[in-house]
Amino acid sequence: MDEIIQSKFWKGADKMFYCKDCPYNTAYLSTVRNHVESKHVSTSGAVCILCSKICVTRHALKMHIIRKHNGGNAE
Repeated sequence: MDEIIQSKFWKGADKMFYCKDCPYNTAYLSTVRNHVESKHVSTSGAVCILCSKICVTRHALKMHIIRKHNGGNAE
């Protein structure tokens, strides 16, 4: 999936990252990668191993684990 995401954006001479599929742009690599995964890559989602919730993207799964499961640490 990382190769597909990488192929859907480019970095301009102005150091901005540009989506190839829409007018979206940002100064941050992680933000453009999250954008492409959520808007332009079709997946079955990412499953939380702690509660089986299906999240739309890997970033959404990471945020879910941080917010709902104390970052994945035992309580």
